[in-house]
Amino acid sequence: FTPTLSYRYNGADIRLANANGSAAVLLVRLPIAQGLTASVTQLAMAPLSLRQVAFVDLSSGVSESVRIVSWTQTTPGGPLTVTLDPSPLFTIPASPPARISSLTYSPDASKLAVVSNVDGQNNEVRVFDVASRTQIGDAIPLVQYGHVVRWRAFDDSLLLRGSTGVWMLKDGVQTKLFADPQGLPFDTFNGASAEAVFRFHDARGNTIQRWDGVTGNAGQAAFVQLVPNGIDPSISCDNGRM
Repeated sequence: FTPTLSYRYNGADIRLANANGSAAVLLVRLPIAQGLTASVTQLAMAPLSLRQVAFVDLSSGVSESVRIVSWTQTTPGGPLTVTLDPSPLFTIPASPPARISSLTYSPDASKLAVVSNVDGQNNEVRVFDVASRTQIGDAIPLVQYGHVVRWRAFDDSLLLRGSTGVWMLKDGVQTKLFADPQGLPFDTFNGASAEAVFRFHDARGNTIQRWDGVTGNAGQAAFVQLVPNGIDPSISCDNGRM
């Protein structure tokens, strides 16, 4: 067993799997509070060498927290020893309605970016130092909310996708790249590549489409369809698989 993929299962589990999807192993299982449908709402997997997953914990039913679970594997291919951090990096109360909508590791996994809002307002990005589990600086207010955030290794910026478009956040400045009303999952390529893959939905279903990271046309990005079906694309660290 060589953990390569991390995913949510049944709204309550975080699991690991081999690159081909086999040998699923449980990392975390949290109880689902009464009246809710999930206890784990978002997750982000660090580069494999760190052996770590950050996730949003909703199990209390009264707040959302960002937590980190790590593992060690003494024998290559053997069993895992799992450690769940006892203290959250960040907690936001559920009343008034608040949400942690997305999180993403920096390319070197030294930082974690977290997007949140309170009652549809106070849209913010927080950046945490992973080693010390502490917030770096103040929360960064957003001009427009991004439901999904991904770190862009290409220029060390954040890409945010929301209901009004795709935005770049760099050095505290949020810039709109192109219009896009969908706000659905996407992922960025790694290393020097500026590309990204996006999920789109229309009457024909869900498609995964590729953007070269640069080309636009009258405020719209130029997309090329990759696959006719898919809802949550994830690019491998070497950009060789999705």
